[in-house]
Amino acid sequence: MSKETEKILRELHKQLDTTKLNSEEEVGQAVREFMEQYNAKLKDGAGDEQMDAYDFLEKAEMADSTAEALKYARKALSLDEYCLDADVMIAELQSKDAWDYQKKLEKVIDKGAEQLKERDISFDKYMGSFYGLLETRPYMRARQVYVTTLLEQGKFRKAIKECEELVRLSENDNLGLRYMLMALYAYFEEKENAENLYKRYDKEPSAFMLLPLIALCYKSEDEAQAILYLKELLSENKEALKAFKRIMTMDEDDIEEIQDSYAFAPFTEEEILLAYTQAFFLYGDMNDFIPWLIERSSNRAERRKRK
Repeated sequence: MSKETEKILRELHKQLDTTKLNSEEEVGQAVREFMEQYNAKLKDGAGDEQMDAYDFLEKAEMADSTAEALKYARKALSLDEYCLDADVMIAELQSKDAWDYQKKLEKVIDKGAEQLKERDISFDKYMGSFYGLLETRPYMRARQVYVTTLLEQGKFRKAIKECEELVRLSENDNLGLRYMLMALYAYFEEKENAENLYKRYDKEPSAFMLLPLIALCYKSEDEAQAILYLKELLSENKEALKAFKRIMTMDEDDIEEIQDSYAFAPFTEEEILLAYTQAFFLYGDMNDFIPWLIERSSNRAERRKRK
């Protein structure tokens, strides 16, 4: 769900909460009226006086300078004290380095936890479905940014604990943190944890799950299991061998460009490239891993041709 959709739902909930409705028909009518009014507002164009916190946050994201971004982010926060996304942006813009950013984020996360308590939203009550509440999403996003900051500093053990807690809070893992958790388990060769995570998500056959599992088995010299996982990846992704060969030709600029990309079609070359680059901390020092993948994948392709 996009932030724009979240914004519409927030406004809709606010209006419904202040309106006495006695039947499903009345609720349906209220929703239709709200959408008509909302669309009319968009058509007419909204001035600053009609903008909410997330409109100003969007302006901050599009700002041409740090000063302008800070101005809009602070305006967003003044309109909505629960706009934790604005707190995260202000923390980033005012941090002198990654460590400082981490410490600022910890304060933002603590603030978010207190705000959730004020709203009677407890971790225990909503354990497993935390992201299903609109009110929790800024908090979850702040913690997602926190994970990224830990990874950038090489604080992998701390990142593991954070990812584990977040996937417990939201079992559907709408933020995709299970993928980073899988790569971290592979990095530390925590095979049991990795396999349990794989089973937990019904053996999801994406490259984000399978490529770290293959790497883990390769590192622990369980080649038979590595080949089984590789076969599964090759059967699901017909462009895998092409992706492995491209990885061999990539330089640092290519890796950074792909790392910054989030758009990909499932089971394509792009999915494998993104899975590889976003967990480069795992694969970067495995000098023979990609050649091994190419050799085993090529052998399998040759056998299939002969059949």
